[in-house]
Amino acid sequence: EEEMEADATTRDGHFEDLTDPSSPSSLRPPPPPHPKNLWVVKDASSNGAGGIWIADPTNARRFASPGPSAATTTMLHPDRRYVAQRYAWPPVLYDGRKCHVRVYGLLAADGRAYVHRRAFLHVANDPFDHRSPEGGESSFEASVHITNCCANSHDVDKFAGEICVDLGAPGPFSKAGAGDADDDDADDDDADDDARFDPDKDDIPLGDYLPSIAASLAALAERSAPFLRGGEANSGFEYLGLDFVLSSVPDDDGDDDVTTT
Repeated sequence: EEEMEADATTRDGHFEDLTDPSSPSSLRPPPPPHPKNLWVVKDASSNGAGGIWIADPTNARRFASPGPSAATTTMLHPDRRYVAQRYAWPPVLYDGRKCHVRVYGLLAADGRAYVHRRAFLHVANDPFDHRSPEGGESSFEASVHITNCCANSHDVDKFAGEICVDLGAPGPFSKAGAGDADDDDADDDDADDDARFDPDKDDIPLGDYLPSIAASLAALAERSAPFLRGGEANSGFEYLGLDFVLSSVPDDDGDDDVTTT
């Protein structure tokens, strides 16, 4: 676990880590391959991290429909609706732990959509490990996969709180301009040091992900428009809290291709 926290590298490959974005993608090991049939099952009626399970082939029978055999049971309630989503891969980590970014957006009555520059990172309590135990049925630990603040705040020693994010600042994998540094190499190095992100002092710069986040909110505004009526007279709006899992994989040029889920 200490090695994973230090550089987000496992025996299977490397996960990008927001606390260590400085080294070029071309110098880092590739991410682990996507696990086969790793899913997140969510109860559509639940909130606050309740009704969320991690499913893979070793425990899939727990989610199967009851059969004629009395021994066949399911965790799913027949009167509820569920969503099964492939595990976002490869997840970007924070200090070796899974995370998501809470983004605040606004849908206006006239169809316009806005994204707040300030966002917050929510982090799991324990280091990330996607591998199921050797042999037998998987028993995925909630403290590894659940990033909900309310669910994690009980453990004061591990809980990271809400970490401030700046969606308007270039990063985490691109760098802001160095300013008006002259041709002297030492001055260039000083400018780079000034621009470097310090996870202990600075808001996390996630501007690299803003286009993907904005595109998701724009699609939501467009698809929900036929179901929304009224509000123009009093400038009505809907204020939204949106959670995104971040992902990053090197492209053919060695740069990071960032997406959100």
